[in-house]
Amino acid sequence: RLAAGRGVRKAAVVALPPSARSLLRDRAYGHLVTRNADGSPQLSMVWFDAEGDELLCNTAEGRVKVRNMRRDPRVIVSVQDLADPQSYLLVHGRATVASEGAAAHLRKLAERFFDPAEEEMLERYRGTDEQRLLVRIVPERIGGVGPWNPPPGAAGDGETA
Repeated sequence: RLAAGRGVRKAAVVALPPSARSLLRDRAYGHLVTRNADGSPQLSMVWFDAEGDELLCNTAEGRVKVRNMRRDPRVIVSVQDLADPQSYLLVHGRATVASEGAAAHLRKLAERFFDPAEEEMLERYRGTDEQRLLVRIVPERIGGVGPWNPPPGAAGDGETA
């Protein structure tokens, strides 16, 4: 057994580089990995956004990923750059889940991801009866392939890995 207070590593919070923020504020389709109770991974495709140094996504009460994040807030996010399919952002972080601001955030994302001509789909997200939840992810480690993680010796956009 580990002694009290030992074996638990508190990770440092990492600033989100401008290039990563820009990617997340575009039409950022990504994958959110949470951990099931047995330790196995659970993967969900979700829309992402950024606010300051946090990654944001939206979900609904009762989903497996919500139960997983409440039990274990450690998550991994992967977002592919639609403009450069060989580039992707990888973020390890910790998630919090809350209802405040979730409905408005979902409407904002729906308007970003759906063309105005897709009015029927937009309406689905404007008036949903589900209890919506806003997920905020604080980055602890950033990687992937792109300007947010330049190779050693290469110039990036000013961030550190």
